[in-house]
Amino acid sequence: MKKIWSPRLAISFGLLACLAAAEPSWQPYTFNPVRIVGGGFITGIDAHPAQKGLFYARTDIGGAYRWNAAAKTWVSITLWVNPADWNLEGTASIGLDPTNANLVYLAQGTYVASWASNAAIFKSFDQGAHFKRIDLPIQLGSNQDGRYSGERLAVVPWATNVLYLGTNVNGLWRSADAGNTWGQVASFPVQASTADGVGVIFVLFGPKLQGAQYPTIYVGVSDSTVGLYQSIDNGATWQAVAGQPTGNLPTNAAVSSNGNLYVTYSQYPGPNSTNNGQVWKYAIQAGTWTNITPANVWNSAINFGFAKVVVDPNHPDTIMVGTMDRYYPGEEIYRSLNAGATWIALGAEPDTGANYSSFDVSLSPWLLFGGTTPTNNMGNWIGAMAIDPFDSNHVFYGTGQTMYTTDSVTNVDHGQVIPWTVGAWGIEETAVQALASPPVGAHLLSAVGDIGAFRHDNF
Repeated sequence: MKKIWSPRLAISFGLLACLAAAEPSWQPYTFNPVRIVGGGFITGIDAHPAQKGLFYARTDIGGAYRWNAAAKTWVSITLWVNPADWNLEGTASIGLDPTNANLVYLAQGTYVASWASNAAIFKSFDQGAHFKRIDLPIQLGSNQDGRYSGERLAVVPWATNVLYLGTNVNGLWRSADAGNTWGQVASFPVQASTADGVGVIFVLFGPKLQGAQYPTIYVGVSDSTVGLYQSIDNGATWQAVAGQPTGNLPTNAAVSSNGNLYVTYSQYPGPNSTNNGQVWKYAIQAGTWTNITPANVWNSAINFGFAKVVVDPNHPDTIMVGTMDRYYPGEEIYRSLNAGATWIALGAEPDTGANYSSFDVSLSPWLLFGGTTPTNNMGNWIGAMAIDPFDSNHVFYGTGQTMYTTDSVTNVDHGQVIPWTVGAWGIEETAVQALASPPVGAHLLSAVGDIGAFRHDNF
């Protein structure tokens, strides 16, 4: 942007900057993003099953994005939200219609508090280019505990005009008219807040059980006694899933096409202080549970949690799971080719000396945090992950600071190193604390929460 006068002006909205002429007759300011690339918690990544290259990502305070595969960049689809509606800037969940690649729903709401506004559903018929806003009489918490769980918002595959929404403090909600009107599901056993305020965390769809008329609907709740419910009669009634693990909270889940439900657990909802993480497999037709938690060989105690679990759509026994809040020796992603019977760690493990990942952070050199190599192993807070349904080699995963991607994840299956690169180009999600634009020198100096301070010499 051309410099017209000094001193210059900078304002905070994510991180935005402009230069303004000093004439008596002022013209409207034009603001554009100042690139840091990433900067905040990626809480969800979703791939559309019917259109190649169509991915969406959500963040805790920075809204939602759509992947432009041709340009290899993320495009914000919520930047239009008016600052007066600041509580709608956080995306709590993304809902995709599996039969219509153009239709996408966003559940927007950043905080559940007396000082925050109610949530809203954003509905788009053109992959997020335009949205219809549907206000809700309840709140959602995209920046609260358990925010990487989900997805809370889900479109019923066999009746796509029906959607479910898990809420923080208001139980399970349902729409029967494609998201235009909503009401609480009165038959669902959890009607109010769970003890931790996290509430109903995911809605998934599984196969039909023997004798059932409809496929199974699974709903996860942040509760250590009964954390998993199912309905086999299209949501009319709900039952606790028999034999489920107790004592810990479910955090995420995934269903495989060959009839397994995978659920991750932690003692606390996270992302901070998760502890006692576990991974369980539920054989749906047999009704049996198996603990498939990866071995923590460097310490007998698991003082961290497990977060996102995903299944390769093309290889239903191939699953990947990420850790949460594992500060030593750093977060990890585990990969299994046999439905969790055995696992291999993708990142550095100090006890074995194995490391099947390399990282190119040249797009975001600040990720070195003053060092010469990326710190904290695979990143921190691995709460989001997606395997490309059209290419099993292609994976995205999100952290508390950025997103990584690779086109070669199956390298590890052959004992070779996976090359990861920063995949967050286009995502700008920072909590800006202070800005200064000196009369000379740097265009902009900024202090940003969590990730440090920056100097921009060229916008």
